[in-house]
Order: sequence, then C-alpha cells, then structure tokens
Amino acid sequence: MKLKDMISPTVNEGALRDFSQNMQRRRAQLGLTYQDLANRTGMSKSTLQRYETGAIQNISRNKLEILAKGLNMTVEQLLGCEDYLTASRNEMDVFIEQLSCLGYEVETTAMPESEQIEYLSQGYELEDDGKPDIVWVRNRRDNKCYQMSWDQLHDLKDNIYNFADFLMNKAINAAPIIERPEKWYPIDTTE
Repeated sequence: MKLKDMISPTVNEGALRDFSQNMQRRRAQLGLTYQDLANRTGMSKSTLQRYETGAIQNISRNKLEILAKGLNMTVEQLLGCEDYLTASRNEMDVFIEQLSCLGYEVETTAMPESEQIEYLSQGYELEDDGKPDIVWVRNRRDNKCYQMSWDQLHDLKDNIYNFADFLMNKAINAAPIIERPEKWYPIDTTE
C-alpha cells in the first residue's frame, strides 16, 4: 500500500508535507545525520533526503514503519496525526522523571488542572489567592528546596542533554564499530 492510498484524497498533500517536516524536525531533535538515520533504517542517505524534501511522494507502509522506528516514534507521530511534543509525555515530563531518578523532585504551588476539575465537580468554588505560583527542586536526600524559574529548568534540561550527548559521543568513539545485523529491533522501554 502506498501512502497516498492510505490517506483520504483531501489530506494527501498536507499529510505528505507534515511527514517531511516531522521527519526533518525529529531527525534534528535526535541529532541524527542522514548517515546515522540510514544506519538505523537500512535506507540510503539520498532516499532519506528525498523523503525530507518531499521529492518522493509515494511511501510504502513498510518503509514508513521502518523510518518511524529509526526515529523512535510511531507512524502516526511521523505523519502528524498526533503532535509528538504534546503526546502523553513531552520532553519536560521525561526530564522531570530523569531528575526524580537522580533524587530530585520538581514541585510547584500551581494546582494541577485535574485536581481543579475534581474540586469544581464536587461543587467547590476556586479563587485566585493573588500569589504567583512558584517552582522549586527538592533534593530528596536532605529535603532542601531550591526555587527556580521554568526558564532555568528548561536551560538545565538543555545543558544536561548536551552533556549527555557529549558523553555518548565520547563512549561511541571509544567503542568498536560492528556490522549491523540484518534483523534488528528497537529497545522497548515501555515495560
């Protein structure tokens, strides 16, 4: 089946445009070169470039699935059927989970929307106390809290990801290069 057959005629061009943009955006987010993605998918660099520029208009479902796996996303995300960054977990949610694994909790005085809805559904009225919501990081080892802004947290996330990328490059530069097996599977981290 070809991509154009799979999508209704009224959204063909938009879906293909979203596909190219999503592929380019995701490849950049992961810091992958065309060669890196070619290694992950078994597709040629030139084919990947033509997918990104929209030069190739027909893509088989099988190729779409391989490409999505190589980009660590679903076919739906690749096609733009759901916004990758606002799917069930966004980058900041993942970062906050990683901080928790390191012994730090990110907390705020802002009441979660789900809790607000629950109070409202029970007949309570909510009013603004006039105080700005604050965000802090609590060290679970000593229970000390450190106030931060969301901008500081985003900067911290970016710095940590850049450092992790540096360490990953250092590790792979010291590792032996192997021939990629014909049969391979992405690591499933959902279990």
